[in-house]
Amino acid sequence: MTRSPITLVPVEVEPDAVDELRLHGDEFFGIDLARHNSGVLVTKLADLGVRLLVAEWDGVASGFAGYAHNPANLRQAAVSVSARDRERTTELLAELVRLLRTTARTRSFVSVLRENTSALGAHLAAGFTEAGRLRARRFHDFRYHDEIVLYQEDDS
Repeated sequence: MTRSPITLVPVEVEPDAVDELRLHGDEFFGIDLARHNSGVLVTKLADLGVRLLVAEWDGVASGFAGYAHNPANLRQAAVSVSARDRERTTELLAELVRLLRTTARTRSFVSVLRENTSALGAHLAAGFTEAGRLRARRFHDFRYHDEIVLYQEDDS
């Protein structure tokens, strides 16, 4: 069975889009989507400079991808993805990287994930490598947790 291609469509970071994003995952750019209301999420994503894209396959909005270019190095971007179908997360991440490489000439990508997240496997499968750990960076469930920094760079 062949899978339908993923199409990424830009959308504004606004409350309706953020409400839809919540249906696709529990975290985006390290922000707990269940913890904040839509207005706060819009502000947090805007403060990070996030550009939001709806991921469509089979004609249905089935995930989200986002990126924020590093203002000190415009050829580097932080990336985050969230999909209802966890099996397509790797494909979604790879499509986002491909899009940024071809349209924005982005050459390196960074992603920060909480430890023990299912998204780690998707990132590793998409060519990211662990660059380091931020020790005790996130407070959750009454204790501090590490975060994993993942990196991918274009070889050319």
